[in-house]
Amino acid sequence: MPTAAQHHIVTAETIVLDPLQDSDDAYRSATEYVAALPQPLAGHAATLQGTFQHKLGLLPGLTGPREVQEKDYLRKKLVGIALQIGFLVSDLKRDWRN
Repeated sequence: MPTAAQHHIVTAETIVLDPLQDSDDAYRSATEYVAALPQPLAGHAATLQGTFQHKLGLLPGLTGPREVQEKDYLRKKLVGIALQIGFLVSDLKRDWRN
């Protein structure tokens, strides 16, 4: 039976693979996934988790109308990082490292 964390990352992966889905849903699932991960992670997954948290902390500072594209870009990067973590900790079978 999948854990709550696995459910979130599988949902994010499904959304990313379907171009008709809303990327905000993928971002939300990715954020919930990283928050639900057991602590501590090891190796590259731990590094990616730290990168995810750092980039997530940058989002609140992007508030103006000019930052909309930057915010969207950052959210997509966060989803990509979460997918990589999902592969590294064996919650996903597809290799999202690029």
